[in-house]
Amino acid sequence: MSSGAKPRPRVRVSDKRIGSRDKEATHGDVASDVAPQDAAELQASESVRDYLDDLKRLQAEFDNYRKRMMREQTEIASRASARLVERLLVVLDSFDRALAHGSTGDGLELVRKELMSVLAAEGLEAIDALGKPFDPNLHEAVESHEQDDVSEPTCTEVYRTGYLLKGKVLRPSMVVVARPPEAGSEPQEGE
Repeated sequence: MSSGAKPRPRVRVSDKRIGSRDKEATHGDVASDVAPQDAAELQASESVRDYLDDLKRLQAEFDNYRKRMMREQTEIASRASARLVERLLVVLDSFDRALAHGSTGDGLELVRKELMSVLAAEGLEAIDALGKPFDPNLHEAVESHEQDDVSEPTCTEVYRTGYLLKGKVLRPSMVVVARPPEAGSEPQEGE
């Protein structure tokens, strides 16, 4: 090396050489270097994103509206069916009373069975109350008395059959309830 020349720095192969364009990009404000065309494209893509978000939101709202309308229509149909079945219970009660009072004839029993099968297809089922524990959700007590042979309040007589429609109480059973004697109470005459 000559005495007047400055030594050159050694460059490793792994070091990256910075070109003149790269030097310009590293200096100064990057946002101010964005070309007007790039800013317009950025704004357009943000607008597109906003429109897509609005579209997705509207689609979700419409889907929720459609589901809500389907539920409401199903409920309306169900209530109408329940009202019809409830009105037909009076006819079913009349058949039961006629059969209980000794009206004979296979025709009467046959018509009652057919009516009951049509109502059962709609989801109607009788509440079995006789001899069952009293349940205020299923039974309506019209009379109550103490009885020695029961350990819990029990339905001993059914005045009117109750019905469930699709698992919900349409009409409770009207029953007589026998309850166990209370501790400390003595049976009175006539009981």
